[in-house]
Amino acid sequence: MPRTADPRARRPLSARDRRAGVFIGEGSEVAQYQLAAAVFPDKDPMVVSRFVARWRTANWLRVDRWRGMGINRLRLTSAGRRLLVAVGAAAESSLFAPPRLVAPQDLAHTLWINDVRVVLGERPRPPKKLAPAWALQRTFGTRLPAIPDLLAVWDVTARGAGAVLAIEIDRGTEALQGVFLPKLARLTTQVRDWAGRDAAGILVLTMPGKRRQALTAALPASQSVPIVVATLPTVEGPAGLDQLRRQLADPSTHPI
Repeated sequence: MPRTADPRARRPLSARDRRAGVFIGEGSEVAQYQLAAAVFPDKDPMVVSRFVARWRTANWLRVDRWRGMGINRLRLTSAGRRLLVAVGAAAESSLFAPPRLVAPQDLAHTLWINDVRVVLGERPRPPKKLAPAWALQRTFGTRLPAIPDLLAVWDVTARGAGAVLAIEIDRGTEALQGVFLPKLARLTTQVRDWAGRDAAGILVLTMPGKRRQALTAALPASQSVPIVVATLPTVEGPAGLDQLRRQLADPSTHPI
């Protein structure tokens, strides 16, 4: 049975609604706790839930539960993307409305990328641009030798110099010598090219324990772009986001 339209869903979009829709669309698939942290940081969880319910009723948002329970997984619908483009909230090329959920084996990776988007966006001087891998792939296709999981760009301003930071999520599933390190070498070249004269760095978030130790030991002593290796959160959801905040607040995790 078709869902009854909620008249509140058709009211003009507020600035916060636009930010929320763009955050979801740029993230392809995000968790509700990530949306809450990025766009509703000082609001009661019910405010976020009402936004989600209103957008779902209006057919602007798809909402699924992880394994039928736990976190809400949010994706724009095609109608939601068209709406955001029509009101000038974002360019169509930057928004994603995937018809299918992220595959189970890739969900943690996607959530980690969006967790990092949240934490970098909370900095006193947030990046001017945060481009996840799926946005870079849409823009560049196969023309790049390597695509990071997330690219953060700070423009030159009166408050500081410009910088380019590539973030790579290493789940420990790729062989270090045969796959991951060669990819990291290609990424180093690409990041240096993107940055030009600006500062450049690479942050690798990897599994704790032996994987981090092996990766750190395998990095070349001389690097044209500084590479820092840190660990991924050991828990999921809001607790994992808090853990990542603490991790990235440590100056030792800052390659630039």
